[in-house]
Amino acid sequence: MRMKHRESDHHEVSSCRASHLQGGERLPLARSAPMATVLAAAICLGGLSSLAWAQDQNAQQGAAAGDQTAQATTAQGAQAPQIEGSTSELQEVVVTAERRAENVQTTPIAVTAITGAQLEANEVKSIGDLTTVTPALSVINIGSYNLINIRGVGDALGETPITSGVTVIHDGLDDPLGVGNLAPMFDLADVEVLRGPQGTFIGGNAEGGAIEFTSANPTFTGTGGYASVQFGIYHDNLNEAAVNLPVSDTLAFRLALHTETENSFYDTKTTITGVLLPPSPEAEFDPGNTNQKDMRLSMLWKPSDHWQLLLKTQQDTNSTDGTPYNINPNTFTPLAKGEPCPAGDGTAPNCHTADYPYYSGSPYVLNEAIPSTPFQLYQQTYTGESRLTFDNGIVWRFFGGNTTFRTPTLSPNCYCSANYGWGLGVPGSNAVDNIETDLISPTTGKFQWIAGMSDIYSEQSFDTYDYATGPGPTAGLGTPAGIYPNGSSELSSIGNNAGVLPSISEFPSSTLATRSYGLFGQITWQFTSTLQLQAGLRGNWDANWNDADGYLYDWFGFTNPSTGVGYSCPAAQGGNTGAGDHGSSTASIRVPTVYPCNFPTSAFSFEDNNGGTFVENHQTGKLGLNWQPTPDEYFYAFYARAYKPGVVQFHAVGTTTPDAAAETLDDYELGWKGTYDQHRLTTQVGSYYSSYDDMQQNLFNPKYPANGGVANVPHAVIWGFEGNLQWQTMSGFGTTIAVAYTHSAISPVEDIATYKEPAGFGANGPGGTLAPQCPPGVASSPANGCFNYTPYIEDLKGSETPYAPALTANITVQYGFHVGEATIQPRVQFSHTDKQWANVLQQDDYYLMVQRNILNAYLDYIEGPWTVDLYSTNITNDVYTVNDSGGTVLYGAPLQYGIKMTRTF
Repeated sequence: MRMKHRESDHHEVSSCRASHLQGGERLPLARSAPMATVLAAAICLGGLSSLAWAQDQNAQQGAAAGDQTAQATTAQGAQAPQIEGSTSELQEVVVTAERRAENVQTTPIAVTAITGAQLEANEVKSIGDLTTVTPALSVINIGSYNLINIRGVGDALGETPITSGVTVIHDGLDDPLGVGNLAPMFDLADVEVLRGPQGTFIGGNAEGGAIEFTSANPTFTGTGGYASVQFGIYHDNLNEAAVNLPVSDTLAFRLALHTETENSFYDTKTTITGVLLPPSPEAEFDPGNTNQKDMRLSMLWKPSDHWQLLLKTQQDTNSTDGTPYNINPNTFTPLAKGEPCPAGDGTAPNCHTADYPYYSGSPYVLNEAIPSTPFQLYQQTYTGESRLTFDNGIVWRFFGGNTTFRTPTLSPNCYCSANYGWGLGVPGSNAVDNIETDLISPTTGKFQWIAGMSDIYSEQSFDTYDYATGPGPTAGLGTPAGIYPNGSSELSSIGNNAGVLPSISEFPSSTLATRSYGLFGQITWQFTSTLQLQAGLRGNWDANWNDADGYLYDWFGFTNPSTGVGYSCPAAQGGNTGAGDHGSSTASIRVPTVYPCNFPTSAFSFEDNNGGTFVENHQTGKLGLNWQPTPDEYFYAFYARAYKPGVVQFHAVGTTTPDAAAETLDDYELGWKGTYDQHRLTTQVGSYYSSYDDMQQNLFNPKYPANGGVANVPHAVIWGFEGNLQWQTMSGFGTTIAVAYTHSAISPVEDIATYKEPAGFGANGPGGTLAPQCPPGVASSPANGCFNYTPYIEDLKGSETPYAPALTANITVQYGFHVGEATIQPRVQFSHTDKQWANVLQQDDYYLMVQRNILNAYLDYIEGPWTVDLYSTNITNDVYTVNDSGGTVLYGAPLQYGIKMTRTF
């Protein structure tokens, strides 16, 4: 492939991700020059070795390497057309998927790279929005966390300490649990979505792939930046600015700021049927709103051509009134003919879900009984990378990063009434720590190599309090919280036990943690002028554990055993002001507004010590053969292996559940990448076959009914095809087409559709999943403490893996033309996602997420340093779900439109 050269300044750190022009970006006539100053700040955290060794080998090689990484590039997945008089060639895309700065057209991996300018132009503001520009990607919003899957592999549970099978990396910082992926996208250089297992460089939490975010870096090219303001429907107000500040030819800073406020797409219903206690705080909330404030400061110091230091710190806050869950409106058919509907709602075979009586009747109207979860995110991230280049061209890279976050939450613990009970999560020390060091060889000669080691530690520590404030809307068993007919005890009051007396449950000092050590290496052997052998190997040592104590403090008739004085909640904390027996007056009990009331230091009812550790080691890696018969044709074939660590179960009181084994995935891929028509057309085509063993899923096991637990699906097969085409013409027309087809099927395994069981019985009985399987000859009965699950057993053979839509497609068409000194560019973008399932239970629509077709339109006006963008997303107002947890669903954004103005300097 031909290179486009420019003058190289060896005092400037050249970026491996320079200013890109691509589908979804503005045309270069009026904006690319000033924006290049800003976006050329992109310095590859994982792949400057090519430039570094070349600078130290000799001046000629240094210039070539500098030119290769600093030239204007275009990300795969979308390319912009060029108007008459500008370059019509598609520029090279440089990615760092395998620790080096490489041309995407000669990188043996399926990767979609998207520049920060493209993200900005296409209103991609969060990780969930990436699905509109990336095929085979599924992002599921579950409130304070996102489930991310690629090709049907990743995370279908959202439970800790289970690591995600698709890791999210921010400026080199790997978050194995994915709890830090709520931060907005702003002032980014680019995003790389790596599809398929990344078992060599990333390790045991990237069997489905990885998403790497790289923010814009400081440069030494001069002071510059941009400022943007956006106004849209739902009172959307976004402000963003960034400035590059070179202090000298060796020291530079970059400051980026971002704020956004937006009202919810949802309305809240404030009256429901049933007995309400004091007025619900829910009526004061706006679930689904946005209130974000973010800041990033970066420093680049390069005192010599041999060494540089890059430091970044980012502060994020997001205060929202909750995730706007709605009741699942899907109906289902009972398994046994003539069986009554679970909640007596509807007429068989068209039964509604047990919670359907609280459905508002509209996707964007909420009933206050649904479990909205107000929470606040406070996150601080620090990263640092040092690169030292030796005289022989070897680069020593050292990276260290830390992120700490707090996410206090307040949520109702049932659907029966927003006032029936609340849970308050008080965060403790939640942190992720990363260390990695690498040795990277020069890229000259027939042999190249990379060797490194890493240590990733993630911890979530918190206190959780559950408040049962009084009886629900219907009469229940009338027994105290935690005491059930079968003799079992529960740590919290569950909504299905509608008759509990006031109580508090506490889980203090709970800790969920993972640790992963990795030792890895990769060699590349160019054994002929066109054939290349690549081999990578990684040793993984992983552990995860939980440690929790559980206490139950009953408010009925409770006094401090040492003093004889009753406990009270001070008025300042929202509690009742009277001392003595809390149970004497349920009407005076209040939900604490900030933190819980003062509790005794010793357990009153019981104490449960839950803990466990799961330790294992696995070897993963990759073996591939690459063939480049011509400079513009590239073929690759490889086998790769990856895995996701097993998990220690969190056990309910007095129970034991087998730990879930590790997942493993063996992947076989073929790919072809080509560049044609004088570099105006690029293609990427690939196919894959994956053998997926021991997929971790929530499978109900009657042997361990008190907590169900995570179990393994023995085997699944996943295969598919992916294609990408980018084309632009001299006339200003351009298009991008990206398509992915995924087929998945699991092996025979049984699960129990507990949502079909009668309410108040079986798994839906008091306290949740409590009743074990009845022995032969014993009838199902709460009095017998057992239930017959046999009629509800489902054979899952052939079911799809969760979050694996068969067909995903993204298409962008645009055209740019001159009007005087300005450029006008209309652009249309379409994305399709087939139906997908949120669970392996797929015999009815209970976990079905319907297909969606999203049509967006943009009109950009560019003149000098000014850009004005008119945008409209989801023009057809398609109604679709972005989450389905069974009982509740979450709908995607409806029609939005607005205007954005940007000034570069």
